[in-house]
Amino acid sequence: MLKGVLRCGCCDAAMVPAFTTRRGKQYRYYACTEASSQGYDTCEVATVAAGEIEEIVLRQLRELLAAPQTVARTLRGMQEQAVEGRRDLRRQGGKLDKRLGELVPACPVSIEVSGVYVSIELSPPGLVKGAERREDER
Repeated sequence: MLKGVLRCGCCDAAMVPAFTTRRGKQYRYYACTEASSQGYDTCEVATVAAGEIEEIVLRQLRELLAAPQTVARTLRGMQEQAVEGRRDLRRQGGKLDKRLGELVPACPVSIEVSGVYVSIELSPPGLVKGAERREDER
């Protein structure tokens, strides 16, 4: 449930889900990746019972979601991040288009389809800049 979300309170390493089986019963827990790779004595937290930590997280989420102002504030923050993300992508796209234009010149192409010639210019990002049609003069 918390894979990719839970962090160790001791060393800030990721906590990953794991389980062990003893006497036919399965025990779920989250293990500190630092502790599992360096030795469980290297981390004060090392492991946390899955059921307990999941219940704590769910309780806190319920409390947050029960407060409408918190939900509204969170949604506004997410919307602002999305708007800024789109602006950033447009800026980056413009820079890439400019750089592609410097590296790859536009390529004029003529295509004949059923006696009709279509002239187009392919721009570096693969967009059609302009199109012109003319009938075959045979």
